[in-house]
Amino acid sequence: MSIQAINPFGSSAIGVRNGERTSNSAIESLGLNQLKDFNPTKNIIEYYLDKITNKNGNLIDLSSRSFSDEVSRETPAPGGGSVSSYVGALGASLAGMVANLSCNTRGWENKVEIFSAKAYEINQLREKLLSLVDEDAHSFNSIMEAYKLPKDSEENKKIRSKAIKDATLYAAQIPLNIMVESYNSYEIIEFLAKEGNQNSLSDSGVACLCVHTAIHGAYLNVRINLKDATGGEDIMKKADKILKDSHSKKEKIMKSRGLGDTIHKFTKKTGIKKAVDIVSKGLNIPCGCEARRQALNEAVPYKMKK
Repeated sequence: MSIQAINPFGSSAIGVRNGERTSNSAIESLGLNQLKDFNPTKNIIEYYLDKITNKNGNLIDLSSRSFSDEVSRETPAPGGGSVSSYVGALGASLAGMVANLSCNTRGWENKVEIFSAKAYEINQLREKLLSLVDEDAHSFNSIMEAYKLPKDSEENKKIRSKAIKDATLYAAQIPLNIMVESYNSYEIIEFLAKEGNQNSLSDSGVACLCVHTAIHGAYLNVRINLKDATGGEDIMKKADKILKDSHSKKEKIMKSRGLGDTIHKFTKKTGIKKAVDIVSKGLNIPCGCEARRQALNEAVPYKMKK
């Protein structure tokens, strides 16, 4: 019997395994039944991950409620990585909805091919993000398997150490992949926000926020997985850049709604806005910039012309 972690105060998720069954004496001696009944298939991490990640029980095949239930359990997986990937997939789903609605907008019959292509592209990204939901859970299992390798000789210690390192880097690479695929959604979402059906503008905005949340969430998982690891500098460097670029992309998509936003960005970049603010403050007279910005956005919104 191998023991990975012990909770002396009740039946939380632990790593106790003995072949294909758990010893009842082990459960009793560890006091796992003190607070509530200990169910090995639910409370032993290895058994639990086997249950939720086999080919007939993928996380992405669960209902929304069941997936939420799985995340809330006393187990480390599925965790933040899987949730981040699922949020990114939902963002892609919303973008796909906007693309499909735009295909069916009256008067835009000549744009059907454009929006159909966008719908296809975003669906490809959605499928990749959905597959990463389960892959992230698998990566955690790989680390646990590496820690269970024997260390009774110097040779076995080296093998075990390398396996742990490889599994840890793999567990960091998966959330990086989530960041990459989520970031690739931005280009399509930005196009849809500007050129798609404007009745679905809020949906494009929510899609953008989902993607940014997925990227930021996956980034946190990259960092925590590399906290005590060596050899992950390149992964961390890529993650840092994607997160930084994501902030810029998100701000650009969320703010560019019409001519007013474009003029605002131009005056800010050229220094005109700063000069106007100084004069306005000195004269104690509001410049009215924000009101004009909103008025121009409404007068000249970014939307496809019939």
